[in-house]
Amino acid sequence: MSSSAPGWFPDQAEPEFEVFWNGSRWTGDRRRVAVTPNMAPDFPRQDENKGNAHLQSSSALVAGRQSDTGPLTSASSVSSFIRTVRGRWITAGLVAVVLAALIIPTVINGVETSHREQAAVREIEVRAARLAVEARDDALVDRQETLDDARAFLMGDLGYAPEATVTALKEAVGELEKMPLSDAATIRTAVQSVRNGKTNVGVPKVPYTWSLSCLDFASRSHEFVNFREAWKSTISFSGCREDERKGDFFSDEQKSAVASGAVSGVDELGVLDSICGALGSSSYGSMTAYSESQAKELYGALSICPDHPKAGEIRAKVDSSLAEAAALADGTAFGSGVKRVGQEVQPGTYATDGALNGCYWERTDGAGEIIDNNFIGSALRVEVTIRASDYSFSSNRCGTWKRQ
Repeated sequence: MSSSAPGWFPDQAEPEFEVFWNGSRWTGDRRRVAVTPNMAPDFPRQDENKGNAHLQSSSALVAGRQSDTGPLTSASSVSSFIRTVRGRWITAGLVAVVLAALIIPTVINGVETSHREQAAVREIEVRAARLAVEARDDALVDRQETLDDARAFLMGDLGYAPEATVTALKEAVGELEKMPLSDAATIRTAVQSVRNGKTNVGVPKVPYTWSLSCLDFASRSHEFVNFREAWKSTISFSGCREDERKGDFFSDEQKSAVASGAVSGVDELGVLDSICGALGSSSYGSMTAYSESQAKELYGALSICPDHPKAGEIRAKVDSSLAEAAALADGTAFGSGVKRVGQEVQPGTYATDGALNGCYWERTDGAGEIIDNNFIGSALRVEVTIRASDYSFSSNRCGTWKRQ
């Protein structure tokens, strides 16, 4: 092909185009040609005698061109092709495709990332708003509970507390009542101020009390925090036992009970609480008379629970028993048995009161002979006069004789 003259020749790859041969190489220039059926290629024309030579030369050129495709596939051919209009369009298209393949996913990923970040921010904002509402609601509940508690506390007897601390508590309650209800932190601060104020006022000290275990008449046990709770029960108890002690100090009444001999010491004061618990139904409370030690114990119990429903009735019996004990001590009263006149019993008129069943008495002289006697099957009162000349007086089941 190197011996051919310069000219345009058909492109073997794309017949609708021609490429230019400058005599030594393909320049890369191209042009579109209109091919007419049976039209001969645009080879250099000569006379008829040289036609065959030209045809042979053309064939040789075509054959040489078909075998000389190296330049078209070389880097220079590619470069020449890219400089053509069609090459530039194709190159631009390829570049656009590559850029699209690289940029579009990046843009999409960026948009998706932005959307995710915005959604996360919105979720955080929504969560924060919800938590703020919940915190305010909780603070409002605390506020109301604190106000209710403080108001009830202020209605109680606060005489034990310094006036300044009570005033400070009232002011804190007022601030909590009138403050705005929109900010949880502010509400909680005011709530804490009220609680601190109540702590500063403090609570009154209470005397010791004992929890009780009480037995009903079927021997079932019932537990109570103190004897007043036992009073509220509709169950009758045969007795109670003191358990755990609670409180802050021993009251003056408790100390007085110890001093009177009702119990032997402060460690035994729980016994008085147990007596108070079952006093209304136990056999102890229903006795008609008491010994001196029993009377002291009951007096001590009644000083601890003076508001017991049967306190008046029991106190009357205790008073009578104590008076009788005093009379027995000074000789103005005596009980059953044989008494020496002038020593254990003095002459005079004596009487016994109460439900008397089977009461027997007799007066005797120094020889043991009966001067006078009587048997009372049933009576509410019996009276007898003991003479100075009598040697002895005896009685049985007649109770206590009291000097008239």
